[in-house]
Amino acid sequence: MAKEGRDLLVVTYTLSVVKTTIEATLPATITMTCPPDWIDKNGGIDSVSIMRIDDDGTTQVLVNSIVGYDSTGNMVFEAESP
Repeated sequence: MAKEGRDLLVVTYTLSVVKTTIEATLPATITMTCPPDWIDKNGGIDSVSIMRIDDDGTTQVLVNSIVGYDSTGNMVFEAESP
């Protein structure tokens, strides 16, 4: 986050993906949901980031966007990971 000029306030989710039988690696869309009240308490929509760590350890903050709300009222965010 420091490379992007931002502070890391809290980590909410982590996800590990292990490639086993995938012949070609293509971009993947990452979708996550979070309650609006949690987003408000932790800096608002602009503070939400989705990051990836490549197999070689390189980190990257992905461009994400809010795409709407799910059926329970949670905010839905998406980002494309190379």
